[in-house]
Amino acid sequence: MIVMRRLGVIVALGALLGMLAGVLTASPALAGRGHKWQVVPAGAFTLPSLFCGFKVRVAPQVNKRFSKLLKASDGSMTFLHTGFFTVSFTNL
Repeated sequence: MIVMRRLGVIVALGALLGMLAGVLTASPALAGRGHKWQVVPAGAFTLPSLFCGFKVRVAPQVNKRFSKLLKASDGSMTFLHTGFFTVSFTNL
């Protein structure tokens, strides 16, 4: 009986710690990206056979990429990128 109680307490504490970890890791994502971040659109395209001997179709699968333009005091500009982006490659 005592063993079952201890096991129940361990499981309950593990579940609470798991939920706490989920909340802590989700907090930055819920805070938003701030101003000036924009979604970067991406479309499918075909690489010519010049690169590897045959045509390759490149198609985005997941596009959660954000970008913003950063202007320095000397007038130069840099793009900052963040997020997740995956593509698939298919031989044609």
